[in-house]
Amino acid sequence: MASHVVVIDANARRHTVRTSPGTYLQDVLAEACSKTGGLSPDHYALKYNGKPVDLSRTVRLSGLPSGARLDLVQASRSAAVVAVALQLPESERNARLTHKFPSTTSVWHILRAFECGAVPGTPTNLNLTQRGIPSAGAGAGRLNYDMPVVNVMGRELASFVDLQKNLSQLGFHGGNVLLRLSFRNSGRPLEEAMMEITMYFKSTEEDAAKLAQGAHSGSAGEAQSRPQGQPPPTDATEARSPPAAAAPAQDESAAIPEIQQQQQHQQQQKGEEEHPSTSSQPIQTPPAQPATTTMPSSSAPATQTSITTETLPSASSAADGPHAKESTIYMPSSSATPQAAALTYNPADYEPTEFHAMLHQSRLNSASRNQRLLSDAELAEQEKRARERIAAVRGITVKARFPDGWQAQTGFGRAESAADLYGWVRGLLAAPDHAFVLTFAGPQGRQVHLQEDGKKLVLDLGWKGNWLVVFAWADGVPAAVKNAPVLKQGVRGSAVELKVDMSPRGTDTAGGKSSDGGSAQNGGAAAGSSKHGGGSKAEKENKLKNLLGFGKKK
Repeated sequence: MASHVVVIDANARRHTVRTSPGTYLQDVLAEACSKTGGLSPDHYALKYNGKPVDLSRTVRLSGLPSGARLDLVQASRSAAVVAVALQLPESERNARLTHKFPSTTSVWHILRAFECGAVPGTPTNLNLTQRGIPSAGAGAGRLNYDMPVVNVMGRELASFVDLQKNLSQLGFHGGNVLLRLSFRNSGRPLEEAMMEITMYFKSTEEDAAKLAQGAHSGSAGEAQSRPQGQPPPTDATEARSPPAAAAPAQDESAAIPEIQQQQQHQQQQKGEEEHPSTSSQPIQTPPAQPATTTMPSSSAPATQTSITTETLPSASSAADGPHAKESTIYMPSSSATPQAAALTYNPADYEPTEFHAMLHQSRLNSASRNQRLLSDAELAEQEKRARERIAAVRGITVKARFPDGWQAQTGFGRAESAADLYGWVRGLLAAPDHAFVLTFAGPQGRQVHLQEDGKKLVLDLGWKGNWLVVFAWADGVPAAVKNAPVLKQGVRGSAVELKVDMSPRGTDTAGGKSSDGGSAQNGGAAAGSSKHGGGSKAEKENKLKNLLGFGKKK
């Protein structure tokens, strides 16, 4: 059994660390970093024979021999994802809650995330961090603080200082971890414990400000003094209330680090809106005017089709309510055959050319090479450019498609939210009292449910250009409502027919060149003959001679 290990730093200096069978390797890393000049253990890791060492294990379970040589290397600066399972005590029916957190999340923050209901699928009446237990000797009505105690692989976290440790400080940089939760009577009045919580755990606003200033570059002491927790109550009256009443909805929704970053992003966008350089330009909602939309095609055929809409009357008089907008209503097609089916089939549009083969080969070559990971500065620059692109969007055009074939189109400004979109659709319905859902195509092409909340369509969801949402009745809506016309009579009375221009835009291939180097418009026939026939017999012989090297002077 190992009684000591030798840690070798980047300067080839050896540091001996005394160990016992129950010593955690995370403690070995902390002691080695202190001997090398006060390095932060959060930024380093240990390797044995070139393989990372699981810092969450003890020396007994690590399998290290006595006097093992461990290399002190720099750890990844990006937070890893850890799957956390929280095992509740018997008083909570031994329930087990699971969720994924970044490795920089503190244990207290995890408890608060499960407690406030910010994690999907968790009960909303949990009380994990503000429990009170009657005091036996302090008189009637006196409550002591019921301290949450977390057991992590035999390590007990039973104080506020221990609960400030994050998953990486406990040695978890990925994988799964089980947290066993129990409660212990601390013997302290509930009011004093709440005051101590106020001292240890700062507010969410300070954490967001620290993240904006680059909190990942701070020291480990600073990270422990500012855990990612939710602000506790300010007086004894609020402390005795349950967590659902003591914490506001905004603080509860900020219990997860990813949600905190989204809120920080929203604050930055709001600050850009309030800035004089951007606020001097009024937000203009794009009207429903003629627009040309190119239909995407996965096979990239040579002949493309464009949809051109003419200037049509609006149906704003039929859409009432606080979210009424000038809308363009399109009636269903009178033909049972799609217009795309009327196009003549051209097999040459689907045959790859030499240019397509070269493009495919170049992509395979680029995909086989090792790509350098982006640095923090490059990632920050990418996020900055993305924010600038979103800030430049002044409005979007949204078209809603209904089950009976009707469509409605209108414009939304950059400050309008998903709730405004739901309100606009609700103002067009013949039965607005029944529930419905809207879906849109996500980044991977799947239909994503659009929540009816305060998220901005442009600033939060990143919408720009033209977007299509699909309307569907929610579960439980009567069949009579589903079979009836979706839009109200006044809206359908002002509808117009959607005219589609099926004329081809051109026959240019990718890059605008044919396989033989000429333009596709002028040399399309020559390219086709060269591709199918391969040229004359003399040309084939010349190419073969050049390939084999015949006819060259020696």
